[in-house]
Amino acid sequence: MNNNPFANNGNLEFKLMHIVAIAILAFVIIGVFASFKVIDTRERGIVKIMGKISQEPLQPGINFAIPFVSQIRTVNVTNTRYELSRIKIYTKDQQRATLDTIANYNINPANVVKLYENIGFLDKEHIENTLMLPVLKSSVTNELGQWTAAEVIRNKEQIAQHVLDALQKEVAKKDIINFVNFEIVNIDLDDEYENAVRQKVVAEQKAEKALNDTKRIQEETRQKLIAAEGEAKAMKTKSDALSSNRNLIEYERVQVERERVAKWDGKMPTTVLGSDATTMINLK
Repeated sequence: MNNNPFANNGNLEFKLMHIVAIAILAFVIIGVFASFKVIDTRERGIVKIMGKISQEPLQPGINFAIPFVSQIRTVNVTNTRYELSRIKIYTKDQQRATLDTIANYNINPANVVKLYENIGFLDKEHIENTLMLPVLKSSVTNELGQWTAAEVIRNKEQIAQHVLDALQKEVAKKDIINFVNFEIVNIDLDDEYENAVRQKVVAEQKAEKALNDTKRIQEETRQKLIAAEGEAKAMKTKSDALSSNRNLIEYERVQVERERVAKWDGKMPTTVLGSDATTMINLK
């Protein structure tokens, strides 16, 4: 039996040193692996070294950051769908409307550092709430304020294009976000007014159809008159020619006889008219 207390202390120290060594090794290994960041082709990245942002964006591929000193952040730069619903606006004629919209946008890959410097974040939610929401609401409100409620219903696509133009013009100042397209999915007006507008639109469509039908009938009538006049002129010309040229009359008679002969089936008639043109004589 070993009663030497120093031997026990030596074993304890060895075990502690062993544990510390393993912990340090694990810490180093984790740090090394954490220093490598794979950036997808759809992304760009920024690197912060002791809190200072590098001005050169990180490109797709494997990127290295100094362990425990550097941090890498990434952002998606491909087209992204942004749905913004229940936007409250007033039309030119002071009708209240609620809009549901969809916008597609992307981040300028060359300016992801500028993006981070502006808002301090690279995630989708912060980008949309900080950079997109204010300009989108402003552009929609300003554009629809120039149209009456009836015009808004009839010209939804045209209005959406105007909003997109305004969005692109506004974000071009910073060159961080690019709006690809914009769509008004739904326009909800007060029910009573919306029904009245729709009835008016239907009435206008029916009136336009009736006008088009009237124009079509008038054109068809005009064409028939032209055809009738042409036919009458042709008949008069033929009649004048026949009356002034007896040989032509004989020619027409011969032509008729030729047509009858051509159509004859070779069978003799079984009846003929009598001398008074009313009596039928049976030849059988």
